[in-house]
Amino acid sequence: MLGLRKLLAVGEKILPIVGFTLLFYLLSTIDLGRVVYVISRMNPLFFLFSLSLLMVKLPLSVYKWYLLAKSQGVEVRYLKMFRFYILASFYSLVTPGGLGSYIRVKYLYDEGKELGRSLSNVVIDGMIEMVNLSVLAILSTVLLFSVRLELLLPILFLLITSILPLLFLMHEKLGSRFADKFVLFFIPSKYKSFFEKGTENLFSSLPSKKVFITSVVLSLLTWFICFTQIHFLMLAFGENIPLFGTVSVWSIAVSISFLPVTIGGLGVREWLMVVLSKHYGISGTVSLSVSLVGYVVVYVIPGLFGAALTIFSATSRFRRQRVKK
Repeated sequence: MLGLRKLLAVGEKILPIVGFTLLFYLLSTIDLGRVVYVISRMNPLFFLFSLSLLMVKLPLSVYKWYLLAKSQGVEVRYLKMFRFYILASFYSLVTPGGLGSYIRVKYLYDEGKELGRSLSNVVIDGMIEMVNLSVLAILSTVLLFSVRLELLLPILFLLITSILPLLFLMHEKLGSRFADKFVLFFIPSKYKSFFEKGTENLFSSLPSKKVFITSVVLSLLTWFICFTQIHFLMLAFGENIPLFGTVSVWSIAVSISFLPVTIGGLGVREWLMVVLSKHYGISGTVSLSVSLVGYVVVYVIPGLFGAALTIFSATSRFRRQRVKK
């Protein structure tokens, strides 16, 4: 057990280097000055179209989470959940595989909600997102990139690791055994009793089938909005490829970038965008530019709002503590 923990700790330190190495390799093989020039020449109108879709995607993503939470008995006001979601966007931005988004569990728990229900809610919400993305990526690989079927391996891995938590949560007996024998293994000893209490109600309140299906549909809609954002960026760089082409390239690149290899998927996503975009005759310089700007629009900007909100919340809390003293 100790050896496995040491191996995992070493992996956490080494794996991020892989992604950054890929990114630096790309930058060394592609003229960085050319990338800067291409980005500076992009059509600002299409960029604004892409950016404006955040005002649709973010509220819709929060509403999906809100529906799931309400169905599970986790009653929190929509505006407060919106705030939690934006805060979590920052932590998701700076952690491998977007794992920081699970800080939403803490926010719900701080609101007085049961730990088990909060964890179940956030896991179900996150896994729905990953399953939908993985399925789209698999279809894209099989239908459009059959010469690169090796890409199916990491995507299938992500699909399986996303489906399993859903299955465990939907089957109480199986889930309880898994939580007792596997999950608690990774929890430090001083926190085990705390988590043991939390897992008691982990399976106590699952979303209704109607809400679950609605959440799946809303998740697909938010992914479609995300693909449309990237498609507008393709147009901003003068690449008039079909929308399904953008869907195929971005779904594969983003799904594999969710492997906890590097912070924010940097490097992995860019490398895949360069390789896959060649299928549509897009140069490495343009595809790298689209990927980097897409990363800023889809992830960095919400993350910066989250960072600002985090600083504001910490400052307000500090001021309140000083007043009490």
